Amino acid sequence: MAKIAICDDGPDVFVNVDDRVYFAIDPAHARDVADALIAKAAVADEYRQASRIIEDQAILIQYGIHVGLTDNKAMLREAHKVAAGKIGGIKQDVVLGKPRINHT
Repeated sequence: MAKIAICDDGPDVFVNVDDRVYFAIDPAHARDVADALIAKAAVADEYRQASRIIEDQAILIQYGIHVGLTDNKAMLREAHKVAAGKIGGIKQDVVLGKPRINHT
């Protein structure tokens, strides 16, 4: 795997690959690239966790809780399919939370 380093020297940001300057970029564009990388990393993380997200979303759908864990339409469709296939699969006496009343 290549060794990547991000360096700054004066007014520019340098991306070095295997100890050689791969490209130089001004700070404003470097921030744009960083924002794009963060956004794409978030999407990649969501796909890595897709099975858990789909399963959790299906549980919420079964209980009528309208909270979306993802904006990914394909994952939401799959969660609806999973929820429809598991109707009655979760015991109805499962306690999801316990209300707490504070007396002040």
